[in-house]
Amino acid sequence: MTEQCDVIILGTGAAGLTAGLAAAHEGASVRIFEKSELLGGTTAMSGGIIWIPNNHLQEGSGVKDSRKKALSYLESLSLGQIDSDMAATFVDNGPKMLKWIEDVTPCSFHLIDNYPDYHPEHPGGLPGGGRSVDNNLFSLPELGDWASRIRGQEKGNPVMLTETPLGGATATPGRKVIGERIQKGQVGMGLALVGGLLRALLDLGIEPEVNTPAIKLLTDGGDVKGVQVEKDGEYVEIQALKGVIIATGGFEWNSELVRAFLRGPMNAPAGSPENTGDGLQWP
Repeated sequence: MTEQCDVIILGTGAAGLTAGLAAAHEGASVRIFEKSELLGGTTAMSGGIIWIPNNHLQEGSGVKDSRKKALSYLESLSLGQIDSDMAATFVDNGPKMLKWIEDVTPCSFHLIDNYPDYHPEHPGGLPGGGRSVDNNLFSLPELGDWASRIRGQEKGNPVMLTETPLGGATATPGRKVIGERIQKGQVGMGLALVGGLLRALLDLGIEPEVNTPAIKLLTDGGDVKGVQVEKDGEYVEIQALKGVIIATGGFEWNSELVRAFLRGPMNAPAGSPENTGDGLQWP
């Protein structure tokens, strides 16, 4: 059985959902596949921080950032091994992406005051912060039945990172505020990011397909032309007329890859249990 669309996205973390939005806004037909029964991947479990140098939120904040500083910082962290063209592409387009996400989705962001780069002592680092942004709250009921399909939504997380000690807060919101947010289904951090991106996709008529793992990439002469997925116990081949985007996350739940590529043991992976390195191993 063979089907087709313009663009295939594998994975439903922030990268996959954003890629799907970008392709759809360019007029492409999009299908998004998730091997888990839950959406959002590690993004939904995370603090949802986005690191973007020279972002539009810095305007008027007193942050002194620059393209040169950002590139120097990335270069210093990589010990000279970074792809300089890729780094420049990220630094030049990241701010446009962040603004675009605010324009086309319910997502909205704010700077995390005095949240330094992780290694501010490196060349180009910002000790006073300004590159890390936090999500505002999102109301999960806006997703209807889809709210229950996001990883971790049952526990909720009715605070923004800036309202926690990690984000610089000296006190968290009071019991009454938290109670009101819980009653409204409001969440922050990674859940808010996934919720806003998913709402925008649903508004475009794009529904991610869960419990649909990719089995292998379909190639022709070395070019990726599509994907074989397993859906409802059957193998389905889907041709991608314009491209396949692999956004399948990490490999921290694959013991062999952890031993091969990470320094030291990993006894308690913090990411999604479905992060087994599939996208690194497909033939």
